[in-house]
Amino acid sequence: MLTLPNQKLQRIKAKLSKALTRDGALVTEIAPQTLSLIGNQHISDYQKLKVRLEKAFQLFITIAATELYPLIIAVDDLQWADNASWRIISSIADPLLPHNIYVILAYRNNTVGYRNKVNSLLQTLDLGRALTVNLERLTLDAVRTLLTEVFAGQLQDTDKLLWLTYRKTAGNPLYLKQMLNLLLQNRGIYYPGQWAAERNCLS
Repeated sequence: MLTLPNQKLQRIKAKLSKALTRDGALVTEIAPQTLSLIGNQHISDYQKLKVRLEKAFQLFITIAATELYPLIIAVDDLQWADNASWRIISSIADPLLPHNIYVILAYRNNTVGYRNKVNSLLQTLDLGRALTVNLERLTLDAVRTLLTEVFAGQLQDTDKLLWLTYRKTAGNPLYLKQMLNLLLQNRGIYYPGQWAAERNCLS
């Protein structure tokens, strides 16, 4: 929002000031970057802080979504969300709110504990229009294709590197990327006219 033309920015500031009043301080305490939009305010009443905080974020997101639609909010590692964070997330994702918003919730489901916690959270949401994408581990053939693409088909000992990376990462895309970067940084994989791998890293 801070990059918008001054006229539009002033309109947003006016809307935020009118909608949030004293509760703008709740937003600026958590997101200091909003100070230039909302102004410096003081929190005086902590008794109803939880409800006021949720309402303040609802109002802030509603105005942001109106001015910047479509607004996309991505929340990563949902499995680690505490109750206070989840209440804010669920209040923003309320389908009855008058805003054009798309919320992406990313989480790990590789343990029973993670799955149970996230499922209990998601049950409190209206998921009528939700789309679920389950990211599986890469297969051995998929890792082979990836290595072929990354090294433009010019890698010596492709099969050895394939088995090494797959054995160490079990097809996890993040671990695979980190492992390849580590090998490149330490010259376990290098390019002397053609991509090659050190024998030591393949043993």
